[in-house]
Formats: sequence, structure tokens, C-alpha cells
Amino acid sequence: MRFLQILSATCLAVAGLAASASADPFAPVTVSLPPEGQGDIFSPGVRLVTDLDESYVEEEYFITGSVDVFEYDEPPQLHQLLLRNDDVPYTTRIIIRRPVKK
Repeated sequence: MRFLQILSATCLAVAGLAASASADPFAPVTVSLPPEGQGDIFSPGVRLVTDLDESYVEEEYFITGSVDVFEYDEPPQLHQLLLRNDDVPYTTRIIIRRPVKK
């Protein structure tokens, strides 16, 4: 559970750094496990966990929230964005590989 709290706080911090000045960097996000029966995690072009030197575990989480979508004016003006849509829902995933606790 503590790991999910750290992951959620990290996602909020990253979203805050990447956000525009007018976006809400403190908008709530939800961190959840993938649905049961989904199958193995697929990461194209990445080594399998079994190929790593030490014992590692791979965990998958979904991050869900909503964001504002901006676009540039025509012609683009420096530091000026136009709000295209607000509160657009999104879901993305994070795959974490970490050493198994010993």
C-alpha cells in the first residue's frame, strides 16, 4: 500500500512539472491494478524479467485522471496557449521493474 502512495505522489509531481501554468497540477489521479485475467504484461522491445541478472519483479499499474488539452494560436505566440478541451479523461499505464525484496 505504501508503494501505491509513493507512486501516486510521484505521478502528481511529474504531472505538475509538465503542466501548463493554467492547468491544475493537484488534480486527483487514481492508481489501480490491471483487471484480473488480462494476461501477462507486454512491453515490446524490452528484455523479459527472466532475462535480467538478479531476481526482479514486474508490476503494472493504471493511472487515471483528467487533463486540459491546449493548442497554439495561429501563428504561435510565445508562452500563449489556447484551451481546446477541459477535463478530458485519460488512462495510461506504468510498468515497474524492481529487485525482489530479500
